[in-house]
Amino acid sequence: KGLVPDTDCYTYAIQTWCNSACRNELTEEEIEIDATKAHEMLDRMSEMYFRSGSVLVRPTAVDYNNVIRAWSRSSGGDAAEKAEGLLEKIESIYKDGDALMMPTSDTYLY
Repeated sequence: KGLVPDTDCYTYAIQTWCNSACRNELTEEEIEIDATKAHEMLDRMSEMYFRSGSVLVRPTAVDYNNVIRAWSRSSGGDAAEKAEGLLEKIESIYKDGDALMMPTSDTYLY
């Protein structure tokens, strides 16, 4: 068997792409690429969790907050909609009873 990434692996990858998107010297295109990469990692993580219920990979509010923060740096045409979609999703999952998805002040900061 090969190695299977866990929550920490995905969280660190998402955080790294987010931090990259938030660097001041980037062009808009580079910010968009980094935010997209962070979002793709979150989507992959969510898909693994919701498809299998695996406890090895489980997204948390921190992961959503990081991707929202990455999109907040982008002035791309649909960046705001993507961030808003993530906000709505985290609120919905929390309302459905997942305490790990409780929005924090960081969720609404950006």
